[in-house]
Amino acid sequence: MALIVISEKLRPFLLEIPQNGSEIKIYHNGLYLTSLINLAIYTKASQEVSVKNFSDLKDGKTVVCEMKDGSTLELNFIKMNDRILIITATAGEKGFKATLRRSMLESYLGGGERFERVEATGLYISLNTCDVAGEEKDPFGLYKPIPLLLSNRGYGIFFETPGVGYMDVAYSKDDEINLFTSLNTLTLYIIRGIDYDEILYNYYHIVGRPKIPPKWAFNTWKSRDVYQGEEEVYEDAEQMRAHKIPCNVIVIDSPWETSFNTFEFNRAQFPRPEIMLTRLRRLGYKVLLWLTPMTNKESIEEVPGCLPFAENFEYCDVNGFFFHRDDGSTYLVKWWKGVGGMFDFTNPQTRMWWIEQLEKLLQKGIDGFKLDDGELLPLDSVSHDGRRGGELHNLYPNLYVEASFEAADKYEALLFARSGYAGIAKYACLWNGDRTSDFSFTTGLPSAIISCINASVSGIPFITCDIGGYIGETTAETFIRWAEFASLLPIMAIHGQGIREPWRLGETVIKIYRFYANFHASLFPYFYSLSVETTESGSPLVRPIAYEYPFLPHTYLVDYQFFLGRSLLVAPIYSPDGSRSVYLPPGRWIDYWTGEKMEGGFFYYISNLELDKIPIYVREGSIIPLIEPVDTFVDVEDLLPEITKLSDIENKLILDIFPSEEESVFKLYDGSIYRCKLDYNRLSITSQLSPMDRKHILLIHIDWKPVVVTSGGVPLEETSISQPEGNWIYDEKMKILKIMIPVGILLVEVFKELE
Repeated sequence: MALIVISEKLRPFLLEIPQNGSEIKIYHNGLYLTSLINLAIYTKASQEVSVKNFSDLKDGKTVVCEMKDGSTLELNFIKMNDRILIITATAGEKGFKATLRRSMLESYLGGGERFERVEATGLYISLNTCDVAGEEKDPFGLYKPIPLLLSNRGYGIFFETPGVGYMDVAYSKDDEINLFTSLNTLTLYIIRGIDYDEILYNYYHIVGRPKIPPKWAFNTWKSRDVYQGEEEVYEDAEQMRAHKIPCNVIVIDSPWETSFNTFEFNRAQFPRPEIMLTRLRRLGYKVLLWLTPMTNKESIEEVPGCLPFAENFEYCDVNGFFFHRDDGSTYLVKWWKGVGGMFDFTNPQTRMWWIEQLEKLLQKGIDGFKLDDGELLPLDSVSHDGRRGGELHNLYPNLYVEASFEAADKYEALLFARSGYAGIAKYACLWNGDRTSDFSFTTGLPSAIISCINASVSGIPFITCDIGGYIGETTAETFIRWAEFASLLPIMAIHGQGIREPWRLGETVIKIYRFYANFHASLFPYFYSLSVETTESGSPLVRPIAYEYPFLPHTYLVDYQFFLGRSLLVAPIYSPDGSRSVYLPPGRWIDYWTGEKMEGGFFYYISNLELDKIPIYVREGSIIPLIEPVDTFVDVEDLLPEITKLSDIENKLILDIFPSEEESVFKLYDGSIYRCKLDYNRLSITSQLSPMDRKHILLIHIDWKPVVVTSGGVPLEETSISQPEGNWIYDEKMKILKIMIPVGILLVEVFKELE
């Protein structure tokens, strides 16, 4: 007979322990989630000491575990709230392993920004923040190792380990999940949710909710690996305007300082930074500067004016701002820009000094920072608070970004980070690190697609990549395919080694890049609405097919395609021949470019797709809000008059509507609610809580020409012009009805001829 314990302290959670003490079964409201079937301590001799017995459940909260050597440890169960159960264990020796039971047909998503595939089941996942493309790389390492697993059985596992560890997700044994931390404390969160959205929403209760980037971050970005001087910065800014490409962020990467990191402009490279920033502002640009958490004793000289060392190194060293060795000496770290000290953000004085340096730059008109690196903390280093580098190795990027956020948040500035741990999204948006400019499955475009999907469902919704890949020269084809993919991410950013300027890659590249930059900018209200939804419900912007269809086992095998929200299914071309298979889930779908209606539940094969196309499919019943593209989303008083800006057109909303027989609803980021319903011969489109002065342009995808169109009950006239203000026009070829409603409440009815 099993011992069943129900505790008022743990309800609605329930723990069930068989008499033999072989496992602890965990239930929520009567639903079995998983079982803790083993705990193990790894001694200094690396010998596993398994738990012999679970016994004596005290007050429904603490289980005393008897070890093989006769010692005991207490396993604590604490209810954080009705959806989250915390399990903690502490021992004298470092190195803990917990084993959980995996049910048959149970599948997992998450595990951080992984590059190999979407499904986490069957993988060994290293929890070791590292420079994936660096010289001393862990073949399993990640820029963002997030120890979060989402199960399709209605729960999640958050394995909190700021030190190095791993997750064996049914890799060694099909029915087991093994979680290892190098620390002497093991903390597990069992997170209940009726679906993946609710699991992520509850996870954010633990680590903090993602911060929505400012509106201007959703326009396109431009950067180079190295700006040789201000002339190249001006070239990028002005050529974007000359070629009518929307853009409003310039990232000045390394080098820009007198040395790494002095926080002072190299005047040989940028003679007049104040004038440069003013000029960029008037062109409608925000400017980010590159940083790393280092100050160098020895620096490489990349451009004229770079000093062989950082002038502030001695000051930082004397004041104990760096990690140190056991003997108290500064721990010097070799990295790709030289040799230096790594800032110790556990030291309040270090943190205060760092914030002061960033605030000086922000006061000069800088709009944010690209926070590179953060992965190189030596495991044997010692921090100000006495912890080893190995104890906070994964947490270190968060400490670095958090200190930067304390400065940036005062100025509403943006942080853009490469590495991170659980909770990083409450401080910054991120990019997926250094990818090669090719179609390699392990390091090229395919891996970029996978990593963005995995990061997004691991609690990093504002994720992007370097268009063209960072490493190596690009080709026109690689650049375009990458740009097409990035146009469907919340941030669309050009960066990398070698030539990445569309105007230097040929007229075809300029034409196609301009189209997708405009496409990305036009999706702003959709992106921003999804961003608000993320904070309100947990739902990520980018999500794998299995996220929406968790109970269809084959969807976990579908890689290289994703949903953007619920409405758009995106299938990037990731091979040089322009071919791929696409899975359309059950339901009806519409090809975004051709309007062709397609039945779901099948795989389709695309062969030799034109270079200027990316497969996008719209779920029938979708409402997609758009805007007319503009040069910049930045609005400043001294903006040049020829520059078009978001505030000029934000009150003019385009609704791309794909009706179905069921009512469609879309909630805009400002709280406006739009509805569409098709009843036999009548199609109605209405708004609720929308501003009275908002203009609406309706693009309604229907395969029949209306006989009557009304607005507020008043018939509208059919017209033949393309901008039918107060009237309507039907495109027979594209099967699109276009209606423009100048102002007022949206109450449109479209009638078709009775059959």
